[in-house]
Amino acid sequence: MGGIVKSTLATAYFHEVRADFDGRSFLSNVKEACERKRKWHRGFAKAAAFRYFSNEPPDEYKELSERAVHCAEYLPLASSSECQRIFLDIACFFKGHDRDDIIPILNGCGFNSKDGIDYLVGRSLLEIRHGKILWMRDLLQQMGRDIVRRESSKPGGRPSRIWDVNEFMRILGKKTGLEKVEAIVVNFEKESRISRFVALSNMEDLRLLKILGSFSFQAETDKSHAFTAHLRRALSRKGIFYAFNEECELERGVDIFQGLMVAIQRSQISVVVLSENYAFSRWCLRELCKIVECMDTSGLVVVPIFYHVNPSDVRKLDGSFRDAFIYHEHYRQHDFEEVETWKDALKRVGNLPGWTLGDM
Repeated sequence: MGGIVKSTLATAYFHEVRADFDGRSFLSNVKEACERKRKWHRGFAKAAAFRYFSNEPPDEYKELSERAVHCAEYLPLASSSECQRIFLDIACFFKGHDRDDIIPILNGCGFNSKDGIDYLVGRSLLEIRHGKILWMRDLLQQMGRDIVRRESSKPGGRPSRIWDVNEFMRILGKKTGLEKVEAIVVNFEKESRISRFVALSNMEDLRLLKILGSFSFQAETDKSHAFTAHLRRALSRKGIFYAFNEECELERGVDIFQGLMVAIQRSQISVVVLSENYAFSRWCLRELCKIVECMDTSGLVVVPIFYHVNPSDVRKLDGSFRDAFIYHEHYRQHDFEEVETWKDALKRVGNLPGWTLGDM
């Protein structure tokens, strides 16, 4: 039955029975009116949220946000800076997570997260479902993420939080403009390869880093391979025995790593080529530890070559060397004591006199 017929019948019936009631009212076009009201409420809620979680609401929400503030003048909506940050963390990363799992993570960021979560629940900005699950309405989550996205819309701006894998991959190779990034939680749903972590070294305010899913590290092509090839040929022309881990000649059936350890023990001089990606290889670091051990026990002479790296970065574990240990400690989670021996070995060799090749 067409809408005009239904409206006509409803109107006629209303007039037929209206005398039987003390109070009466007729609402026409209910669906359209409700939709307009719903859109207004959504805009009002979003404007109010922008007002309390962002200092500068978008132009289209400025007037409405002022109305929201006026209407809510006596309501306890405004929250502390810490609660704002907890709200944005949950909106970006932790909706649907177990509260008991998230509280220790947020506490580790320096927050009083239990009280902060209770505060947000009391203001209806957050819910606890089934007694433990952190939850918020889709509109509030969208609003929180929109606030974070707006941070990057300013000239030279970057979001304070990164949850999108594609955004994370884009910023990995950057060296500047990342000082305000304070939290990263990403989940690789597909097998991915990561080649650089240089951006993490420049995130001075980074307090939370969590990478989930399946990914592997693949170092960029190391230009030092060309240099070592020339070095091998030069040593060969002089009749000097050499052993390189990428193509050393060992007896058939001998374990390659053990064979290298024996070759290092039998050597009188060890030339260590320290390149930008050197510390990302756990095999190189284990060999370096053996070299330092032989330097102390048998007087092995160690000559470092700093190939396109600053010797200071090696000594202080800065630059790409700092990135490498972020990778080992947080992503591969190697044994703590072994990682410490790798650091000590690099510092020892970094303090030895050697040659620096390439522009610093």
